[in-house]
Amino acid sequence: NKADVSSNDLLEYWESDDATKVIALYLESFGNPRRFANLARRIGRRKPIIAVKAGAVGKHAVLLTAHYDSGWAGPGAADAGAGVAAIAEIARMAADFPPFDNDVIFLFSDSEENGLIGADAFAEHHPLFARVKAVINLEARGVSGPSAMFETGDGNRSIVRMLSKNVERPVANSLVYELYRRMPNDTDYTVYKRKGVMGVNFAFAQGVALYHSALDDPDHLDPGSLQHHGDNAWGMLKALGERDLGTITHGEDAGYIDLFGTRLSHYPV
Repeated sequence: NKADVSSNDLLEYWESDDATKVIALYLESFGNPRRFANLARRIGRRKPIIAVKAGAVGKHAVLLTAHYDSGWAGPGAADAGAGVAAIAEIARMAADFPPFDNDVIFLFSDSEENGLIGADAFAEHHPLFARVKAVINLEARGVSGPSAMFETGDGNRSIVRMLSKNVERPVANSLVYELYRRMPNDTDYTVYKRKGVMGVNFAFAQGVALYHSALDDPDHLDPGSLQHHGDNAWGMLKALGERDLGTITHGEDAGYIDLFGTRLSHYPV
Protein backbone atom coordinates (compact mmCIF):
# COMPACT_ATOMS: atom_id res chain seq x y z
CA ASN A 1 0.00 0.00 0.00
CA LYS A 2 1.11 3.55 -0.71
CA ALA A 3 0.25 6.64 1.29
CA ASP A 4 0.08 10.12 -0.20
CA VAL A 5 1.97 12.07 2.47
CA SER A 6 3.31 15.54 1.69
CA SER A 7 6.06 17.50 3.38
CA ASN A 8 3.36 19.72 4.88
CA ASP A 9 1.64 16.67 6.42
CA LEU A 10 4.96 15.67 7.98
CA LEU A 11 5.49 19.17 9.36
CA GLU A 12 2.09 19.11 11.03
CA TYR A 13 2.83 15.70 12.56
CA TRP A 14 6.28 16.71 13.82
CA GLU A 15 4.87 19.93 15.28
CA SER A 16 2.71 17.94 17.71
CA ASP A 17 5.22 15.15 18.34
CA ASP A 18 7.02 15.80 21.63
CA ALA A 19 9.81 13.40 20.65
CA THR A 20 10.74 15.51 17.60
CA LYS A 21 13.38 18.08 18.54
CA VAL A 22 14.76 19.03 15.10
CA ILE A 23 13.01 18.88 11.70
CA ALA A 24 15.02 18.11 8.55
CA LEU A 25 13.54 17.88 5.02
CA TYR A 26 15.22 17.25 1.65
CA LEU A 27 12.70 18.18 -1.01
CA GLU A 28 12.36 18.52 -4.76
CA SER A 29 9.13 20.49 -4.20
CA PHE A 30 7.25 21.96 -1.25
CA GLY A 31 3.74 20.73 -2.09
CA ASN A 32 1.46 23.68 -1.42
CA PRO A 33 4.07 26.47 -1.10
CA ARG A 34 1.85 28.91 0.82
CA ARG A 35 0.87 26.24 3.32
CA PHE A 36 4.54 25.29 3.73
CA ALA A 37 5.49 28.93 4.42
CA ASN A 38 2.74 29.33 7.01
CA LEU A 39 3.63 26.06 8.73
CA ALA A 40 7.35 26.88 8.75
CA ARG A 41 6.71 30.29 10.32
CA ARG A 42 4.59 28.75 13.05
CA ILE A 43 6.68 25.67 13.82
CA GLY A 44 9.95 27.59 13.49
CA ARG A 45 9.09 29.46 16.69
CA ARG A 46 9.44 26.22 18.64
CA LYS A 47 11.73 23.80 16.81
CA PRO A 48 14.77 24.10 14.52
CA ILE A 49 13.85 23.42 10.88
CA ILE A 50 16.23 22.43 8.08
CA ALA A 51 14.70 22.23 4.60
CA VAL A 52 16.66 21.63 1.39
CA LYS A 53 15.53 22.49 -2.13
CA ALA A 54 17.51 20.24 -4.45
CA GLY A 55 19.64 21.91 -7.13
CA ALA A 56 20.10 20.80 -10.70
CA VAL A 57 23.78 20.04 -10.04
CA GLY A 58 23.79 19.81 -6.26
CA LYS A 59 27.55 19.73 -5.73
CA HIS A 60 27.50 22.78 -3.44
CA ALA A 61 24.85 24.50 -1.33
CA VAL A 62 23.76 27.98 -0.30
CA LEU A 63 22.63 28.32 3.31
CA LEU A 64 19.83 30.84 3.98
CA THR A 65 19.37 31.18 7.73
CA ALA A 66 17.96 33.11 10.68
CA HIS A 67 17.51 32.20 14.33
CA TYR A 68 14.02 31.85 15.77
CA ASP A 69 14.84 32.45 19.44
CA SER A 70 14.85 35.92 20.97
CA GLY A 71 16.08 37.76 24.04
CA TRP A 72 14.21 36.91 27.22
CA ALA A 73 12.75 40.41 27.61
CA GLY A 74 10.57 40.47 24.50
CA PRO A 75 8.78 38.56 21.74
CA GLY A 76 11.55 39.14 19.17
CA ALA A 77 9.46 40.25 16.18
CA ALA A 78 12.52 41.94 14.66
CA ASP A 79 15.30 39.89 16.27
CA ALA A 80 14.95 37.59 14.57
CA GLY A 81 11.32 36.91 13.71
CA ALA A 82 11.68 39.17 10.68
CA GLY A 83 14.44 36.96 9.31
CA VAL A 84 12.39 33.80 9.87
CA ALA A 85 9.36 35.33 8.13
CA ALA A 86 11.45 36.52 5.17
CA ILE A 87 13.06 33.09 4.73
CA ALA A 88 9.72 31.28 4.96
CA GLU A 89 8.34 33.53 2.22
CA ILE A 90 11.45 32.98 0.09
CA ALA A 91 11.01 29.22 0.50
CA ARG A 92 7.46 29.62 -0.83
CA MET A 93 8.75 31.63 -3.81
CA ALA A 94 11.58 29.18 -4.47
CA ALA A 95 9.08 26.33 -4.71
CA ASP A 96 7.62 27.95 -7.84
CA PHE A 97 11.05 28.89 -9.23
CA PRO A 98 13.08 26.62 -11.53
CA PRO A 99 15.78 24.70 -9.65
CA PHE A 100 19.06 26.51 -9.13
CA ASP A 101 22.31 24.75 -9.98
CA ASN A 102 23.18 24.65 -6.27
CA ASP A 103 21.15 23.16 -3.45
CA VAL A 104 19.47 25.69 -1.16
CA ILE A 105 19.35 24.95 2.57
CA PHE A 106 16.77 26.86 4.63
CA LEU A 107 17.73 26.78 8.31
CA PHE A 108 15.80 28.19 11.27
CA SER A 109 18.34 27.82 14.06
CA ASP A 110 17.92 27.81 17.83
CA SER A 111 19.74 29.37 20.79
CA GLU A 112 21.61 32.11 18.94
CA GLU A 113 21.05 34.38 21.93
CA ASN A 114 22.55 31.79 24.28
CA GLY A 115 25.85 31.45 22.45
CA LEU A 116 25.20 30.50 18.79
CA ILE A 117 24.38 26.98 19.91
CA GLY A 118 22.09 26.01 17.02
CA ALA A 119 24.47 27.26 14.32
CA ASP A 120 27.39 25.54 16.02
CA ALA A 121 25.46 22.26 16.20
CA PHE A 122 24.65 22.45 12.49
CA ALA A 123 28.25 23.24 11.54
CA GLU A 124 29.79 20.58 13.76
CA HIS A 125 27.35 17.70 13.49
CA HIS A 126 25.13 17.88 10.40
CA PRO A 127 26.45 16.24 7.20
CA LEU A 128 24.79 18.89 5.02
CA PHE A 129 27.21 21.52 6.24
CA ALA A 130 30.08 19.97 4.27
CA ARG A 131 28.43 21.20 1.04
CA VAL A 132 27.74 24.76 2.26
CA LYS A 133 29.98 27.23 0.41
CA ALA A 134 27.97 30.44 0.88
CA VAL A 135 25.74 31.80 3.65
CA ILE A 136 23.02 34.45 3.70
CA ASN A 137 22.24 35.37 7.32
CA LEU A 138 19.39 37.66 8.40
CA GLU A 139 19.62 39.55 11.69
CA ALA A 140 18.31 42.67 13.45
CA ARG A 141 19.60 45.09 16.04
CA GLY A 142 16.56 47.34 16.07
CA VAL A 143 13.04 47.41 14.66
CA SER A 144 13.35 49.64 11.59
CA GLY A 145 15.72 51.08 9.01
CA PRO A 146 17.29 49.59 5.89
CA SER A 147 18.51 46.02 5.79
CA ALA A 148 22.24 46.67 5.51
CA MET A 149 24.96 44.20 4.59
CA PHE A 150 27.43 44.68 7.43
CA GLU A 151 29.72 41.62 7.23
CA THR A 152 31.24 39.25 4.70
CA GLY A 153 33.94 36.63 4.78
CA ASP A 154 37.60 37.18 4.01
CA GLY A 155 38.49 37.40 0.32
CA ASN A 156 35.16 39.06 -0.36
CA ARG A 157 35.73 40.86 -3.66
CA SER A 158 33.64 38.42 -5.72
CA ILE A 159 30.67 38.37 -3.37
CA VAL A 160 30.69 42.16 -2.98
CA ARG A 161 30.62 42.44 -6.76
CA MET A 162 27.64 40.05 -6.78
CA LEU A 163 25.90 42.19 -4.16
CA SER A 164 26.35 45.28 -6.30
CA LYS A 165 24.83 43.60 -9.35
CA ASN A 166 21.99 41.58 -7.83
CA VAL A 167 20.47 43.64 -5.01
CA GLU A 168 18.22 46.47 -6.17
CA ARG A 169 18.61 48.68 -3.09
CA PRO A 170 22.07 47.89 -1.69
CA VAL A 171 22.96 49.42 1.67
CA ALA A 172 26.50 48.57 2.78
CA ASN A 173 29.64 50.32 3.99
CA SER A 174 32.91 48.57 4.77
CA LEU A 175 33.54 51.09 7.54
CA VAL A 176 30.52 49.70 9.37
CA TYR A 177 32.16 46.28 9.42
CA GLU A 178 35.33 47.78 10.91
CA LEU A 179 33.18 49.17 13.73
CA TYR A 180 31.16 45.95 14.12
CA ARG A 181 34.17 43.67 14.47
CA ARG A 182 35.42 45.78 17.39
CA MET A 183 32.13 45.27 19.25
CA PRO A 184 31.47 42.34 21.62
CA ASN A 185 28.76 40.95 19.31
CA ASP A 186 28.42 37.76 17.32
CA THR A 187 25.78 36.30 15.00
CA ASP A 188 25.21 32.83 13.61
CA TYR A 189 27.41 33.80 10.67
CA THR A 190 30.32 34.06 13.14
CA VAL A 191 30.26 30.26 13.39
CA TYR A 192 30.30 29.75 9.61
CA LYS A 193 32.89 32.44 8.99
CA ARG A 194 35.26 30.75 11.41
CA LYS A 195 34.86 27.63 9.28
CA GLY A 196 36.03 29.60 6.25
CA VAL A 197 32.62 29.86 4.57
CA MET A 198 31.91 32.98 2.51
CA GLY A 199 28.72 34.87 3.25
CA VAL A 200 26.72 38.06 3.57
CA ASN A 201 25.21 39.20 6.86
CA PHE A 202 22.21 41.54 6.70
CA ALA A 203 20.60 43.49 9.55
CA PHE A 204 18.50 46.59 10.18
CA ALA A 205 19.44 48.65 13.22
CA GLN A 206 17.27 51.72 13.67
CA GLY A 207 15.03 51.89 16.72
CA VAL A 208 17.81 50.25 18.70
CA ALA A 209 16.20 51.34 21.99
CA LEU A 210 13.56 48.66 21.39
CA TYR A 211 16.14 45.94 20.70
CA HIS A 212 15.77 43.01 23.14
CA SER A 213 12.87 44.77 24.83
CA ALA A 214 9.18 44.07 25.39
CA LEU A 215 8.47 46.45 22.52
CA ASP A 216 10.24 44.31 19.93
CA ASP A 217 6.78 43.23 18.81
CA PRO A 218 4.87 43.17 15.50
CA ASP A 219 3.32 46.59 16.17
CA HIS A 220 6.76 48.24 16.28
CA LEU A 221 8.41 46.25 13.47
CA ASP A 222 8.71 48.36 10.33
CA PRO A 223 7.18 46.43 7.38
CA GLY A 224 9.59 48.23 5.05
CA SER A 225 12.56 46.75 6.92
CA LEU A 226 11.05 43.28 6.67
CA GLN A 227 10.50 43.77 2.93
CA HIS A 228 14.07 45.00 2.44
CA HIS A 229 15.35 41.91 4.29
CA GLY A 230 13.45 39.68 1.89
CA ASP A 231 14.49 41.62 -1.22
CA ASN A 232 18.16 41.42 -0.28
CA ALA A 233 18.07 37.73 0.56
CA TRP A 234 16.13 36.80 -2.58
CA GLY A 235 18.45 38.79 -4.84
CA MET A 236 21.54 37.18 -3.36
CA LEU A 237 19.99 33.71 -3.34
CA LYS A 238 19.21 33.87 -7.07
CA ALA A 239 22.77 34.96 -7.79
CA LEU A 240 24.51 32.47 -5.50
CA GLY A 241 22.18 29.67 -6.54
CA GLU A 242 23.62 29.78 -10.07
CA ARG A 243 27.23 30.60 -9.15
CA ASP A 244 30.14 28.17 -9.11
CA LEU A 245 30.61 28.33 -5.35
CA GLY A 246 33.93 26.54 -5.54
CA THR A 247 35.48 29.85 -6.61
CA ILE A 248 33.39 32.24 -4.51
CA THR A 249 36.33 33.21 -2.27
CA HIS A 250 38.57 35.72 -4.05
CA GLY A 251 42.24 36.45 -3.48
CA GLU A 252 41.43 40.07 -2.68
CA ASP A 253 39.17 41.97 -0.31
CA ALA A 254 36.98 44.87 -1.37
CA GLY A 255 36.09 48.16 0.21
CA TYR A 256 32.55 49.32 -0.54
CA ILE A 257 30.03 52.08 0.08
CA ASP A 258 26.48 52.52 -1.13
CA LEU A 259 25.35 55.70 -2.87
CA PHE A 260 22.14 56.50 -0.98
CA GLY A 261 20.88 52.95 -1.44
CA THR A 262 20.78 53.22 -5.23
CA ARG A 263 24.01 51.46 -6.16
CA LEU A 264 27.09 50.00 -4.49
CA SER A 265 30.54 51.36 -5.26
CA HIS A 266 33.36 48.89 -4.55
CA TYR A 267 37.12 48.77 -5.04
CA PRO A 268 40.02 46.42 -4.23
CA VAL A 269 41.88 46.98 -0.97
